[in-house]
Amino acid sequence: MMPGLFTFTAPAMLTLLDAAPKLMPGIDKAVALYYNPVSQLAECKSLHRPFNEGEISDYQIQDLTLLKKLRQQKAGTTWVNRQSIEFEIIKPLAQQLNIFDEHEVMVLICGFKNQWDGQTDLLYLYLSSQNANLGLTPQLAMPTMEKHTIGILIYNSLNVLLEQHQTNREVLGQLNKQFGFVMSENARLLKLTETLQQSAAKSNIEVATETLHHICERYGANLELSEGALNKIKAYNGRHDNLMEAIRKAAVLSINLGVGQPVQPIQISEYQLELTIPTTTLPTPTTVNNATERDQRTIQLLDKLELAAIKVTSQHQKLTGENVGLAFEQPISAPAITDALKNHQKKVVKLMAEFPDKWNTIRNEFRPVINILTQQQTG
Repeated sequence: MMPGLFTFTAPAMLTLLDAAPKLMPGIDKAVALYYNPVSQLAECKSLHRPFNEGEISDYQIQDLTLLKKLRQQKAGTTWVNRQSIEFEIIKPLAQQLNIFDEHEVMVLICGFKNQWDGQTDLLYLYLSSQNANLGLTPQLAMPTMEKHTIGILIYNSLNVLLEQHQTNREVLGQLNKQFGFVMSENARLLKLTETLQQSAAKSNIEVATETLHHICERYGANLELSEGALNKIKAYNGRHDNLMEAIRKAAVLSINLGVGQPVQPIQISEYQLELTIPTTTLPTPTTVNNATERDQRTIQLLDKLELAAIKVTSQHQKLTGENVGLAFEQPISAPAITDALKNHQKKVVKLMAEFPDKWNTIRNEFRPVINILTQQQTG
């Protein structure tokens, strides 16, 4: 595994393969046959003594039919001798093993059901015939019953690791899915903001061009906006009536400065445009003595909506749920605003009645709030 990666990002059998020498000290090697859902292929990997960290290598099995056959066996544990493993290239036994040849049965096979293709993933653990491990030495064979018990213990330990691997992978998948949703929503809001900015810039240019055209027709002037002026107008986010007034002032100044000059048309530069946004009086937070927690939360919601609505109207945009949501300090969606108002509906009606001089913008111009108040009156 690459340092820094979660262990459960790799196929589960690689985690078991890596853990095998720690759970069963003294093995010579371990081989894993498994289905990889990423490559959609059956794969084979191995570890060999000495077991250096991360040194998992490919194990070639040319016979794909044999690989498929091996993965059809049932899950569980089996002890076998190395000569009976079909993919091993070794000299076959000259005779059949009998009950007195238990010391030859040195390979533990652990099978686990693969959650992706329903077949069995296999882990082969080769006990060393030279080193004592688990009480088994070349001179002393472990009884079959004890070997069976040890095999079950090893299998259960590996199965716990497998379940943890699958659970952690599922949790990470859910987190990644949620993160992907947040990223997608953020990209959507950024795209919408960009679209609104482009729309506002286009609207500004149309207003400025039309205003300048009327001035030229009325005074017989030949004026045009410089590239710098156009860029400044595109970036302007104030009211259109202020933009029109700035164009008129700049046109008068340019006409006066252009008297006696042969160069035509006269360009209006960005420095001649006074595009300042008038300071908007922002609503002060509403203070209610002895307000319940529920009342205070509704008040905070109304204050945020009012502030966002004022920002939208000051930029000469439509007072829609989408635009108001984008004007929040931390942008939210229009459906989120609708849900919030629905959850606070009774409190909204109550507080609007208690404070008739508050929240005037959303009270009179923001349709979701108007609908709540209208329903209360007609109901």
